[in-house]
Amino acid sequence: MTTDRALLQEYATRGSELAFRELVARYIDLVYSTAARLVNGDAHLAEDIVQTVFTDLARLARTLSPEVMLGGWLHRRACHVAWTLLRGERRRYHRERQAAEMNASEGGSDTGFEEIAPVLDEAINQLNTQDRAAIMLRFFEGRDLRSVGEAIGSSEDAAQKRVTRALTRLRDLLERRGVRASAGVLAGLLGAHAVTAAPSGLAGTVAVAAIAKAAAGSGLTLTFLKLMAMTKLKIAAGIAVAAGVGTALVLEHQALNRLREENEALQLSAAQLAREAESQPRPSENREPTQHPNALRDKQLRDLSRLRTEVGALRQQSNNLTGLRKENRELRDVTGEPDDPAEAEFEEQTKMRVEHLKQWGLSFHLYAQDHGGRFPETFEQAAGIQNSEALLGFDTNHFEIVYRGTLESVKDPGKTVIFLEKEARCAPSGQWSKVYGLADGSVHVHTEPSQASLETWEKQQTIVP
Repeated sequence: MTTDRALLQEYATRGSELAFRELVARYIDLVYSTAARLVNGDAHLAEDIVQTVFTDLARLARTLSPEVMLGGWLHRRACHVAWTLLRGERRRYHRERQAAEMNASEGGSDTGFEEIAPVLDEAINQLNTQDRAAIMLRFFEGRDLRSVGEAIGSSEDAAQKRVTRALTRLRDLLERRGVRASAGVLAGLLGAHAVTAAPSGLAGTVAVAAIAKAAAGSGLTLTFLKLMAMTKLKIAAGIAVAAGVGTALVLEHQALNRLREENEALQLSAAQLAREAESQPRPSENREPTQHPNALRDKQLRDLSRLRTEVGALRQQSNNLTGLRKENRELRDVTGEPDDPAEAEFEEQTKMRVEHLKQWGLSFHLYAQDHGGRFPETFEQAAGIQNSEALLGFDTNHFEIVYRGTLESVKDPGKTVIFLEKEARCAPSGQWSKVYGLADGSVHVHTEPSQASLETWEKQQTIVP
C-alpha cells in the first residue's frame, strides 16, 4: 500500500487528484469523528469543518514537512477550526459537561465514551509531541505496535512502552477534567469509539471541493468566513447562523469567479463580432441593404448591454468583498487570532523546535561540565543526561551540530551557534527562518527575507573550533 508520505508528495508535486482522494478516504473518518465530538454532534457543522480541514491540506500540501505525521496534523487542524468556531460557546459547553460529569459520578455508573468524548481532544492536544503521536497512531489510525514503532523510529517494545506512558498521561489529564478511568479502560474505549464512520459519499465530495478551492486560491477558510459573518451580524446570531452565512459567502465567491470568466468571454465575443461587422461589405447605394448587418448590430447591442449589467454587478460584489475583508482584519486585530491557519501551524512548529533545542542546550552544558568543558560531538552522547532519548528520532533528522569544541574557546557564547536546523523553512508570509541553539544555552529564531541572506547571517554566527 502506498504510504501517506508518498501520496502527499505525489499531490504536492504533480497535483495528482487520485493521490489526494486516497488521502481523504484514509482520514475522513478520523477528521469527521473529531469534528463531531467537538461540535456536540452537529453533523452539518462537522461536515463543514471536515471540508475546511481537507481544503487546508490541499492548499498547504507543498509546505508540509516530509516527516509530518498526517493523522496528527489533521487532528490538530480539525481542533483548531472547531475551537475557533465555538470560541463563544466553549464556556457554556464546559459548564454543561461538568454538570453531566458530576451527575454521572454521583450515579456511580462505569465511565463510558460519552463522558470522555467532550474533553478527549482537548486533553490529547495537551500531551507532548511524542505521546500525542503514539495515541494518534495507535488508536485513531488503528496501527499495530510494530507499525507505531516504525513511524516514531523505535522498536515494537519501545512503542508499547510509549503507548502505555501516553495512556497514563492522558488519563491524568482527563481526571483533571472530572473524568475517571483506568489506563486499561481508556485504551478499550479509544479502540472501540475514537473513530466512527463518516457519512457515505462525504469523502468524494470533500476531495473534489478541496482540490477545486485550493486550485482557485480562494483562501476563504471556514474560520475566515465565520469571523466575517459574525462581524456582519454583530456576533448575535450564533454558531448556526455563522455557518449559514459562511456557506452563502462561499457561493457568492464562486459566483464571482464565474462572472469574471463570463465577463472575459463576452469581451472576446464582442470584439470578434465587431471585427466580423467591419469585414462585411458595405451595401450598394443602388440596392436595398441586407438584414444581416442590422441583425448583427442588434446582437452586439444586446450582448454589450448584458455585459454592462454584469460588470456593474461584478463591481458591486467586489466592493462588498473588500468591505468584508476589511472588517475581518479589524476583528482579527481585536481577537489576536492569526490571519492564516497556515501561519498558526508554522508558529506551532517553530515553538516545538525551540523547546527541543532548549532541552538540548541544557544537556550540552551539563555534558561539558563532566567532560572538561568540551561539548558533545553527537546528540546521542548527551541524550541520557535529561532522558532526551525520545527526542532523538525527530531531532537528529532536523538538527545538526556545527561546533564541537570547548566552551572556553567561544568568545561570545550569546552569539555563537552550536547547533541548528538542517533546512530553512519558508513561512506562509514568504519569510525564511531557522531555529538556532547558542553556546550560552539559549535559543534564537532568526528570520530573513530570502534563503541566501539567512545563510549569510548563519555563516557569521558559526565558528570553526
